[in-house]
Amino acid sequence: MQQSCRVPLGEDTQIPSGADLPGVHRFDEAGPAHKASHEEAAPPVPASFSPADRVEYRRTVLLVDDEPEILQTLKLIIKSGGHDVITAESGILALDILDSDAKLDLLLTDVIMPGLNGFSLARMALLRRPELRIMYLTGFYEQVKVLGNANERFGNVLIKPLLSGELRAAVDAAFSAI
Repeated sequence: MQQSCRVPLGEDTQIPSGADLPGVHRFDEAGPAHKASHEEAAPPVPASFSPADRVEYRRTVLLVDDEPEILQTLKLIIKSGGHDVITAESGILALDILDSDAKLDLLLTDVIMPGLNGFSLARMALLRRPELRIMYLTGFYEQVKVLGNANERFGNVLIKPLLSGELRAAVDAAFSAI
């Protein structure tokens, strides 16, 4: 049953699911998140640095979901957390974006999609951009467990429905590890 996507984006906003699942579940027992060599410390800030000299670096999320309403809701939630978002309605369209010169820091993809599933998309994305962080979303927990056992995963799987604050926290956590 599809839930409405037209809701305020507060801490209690629920992201709709393609399946009726009670509560919020996290599926991360299949292995550690992808660790890349770019996890080095940031360069030191010069003593003469002032806030006026600061250039804000906004992280960019490539968001992939085959359901347009969910895609737009997720986009609004992530943007409300201060991040830039580029969207794709399929894994194939996401590959075109990955092949472009777009600045990307995180791939957040639905797992169960027609054509190219999220695990396969992530593998192809890392071949193109090894430094890219990966996270997955799904409303089909049982199918993802089976699919996850057959495919290498590079990040955590978040189970829909989840609250908007949980999504923003997960995205922020992915960036804090950079």
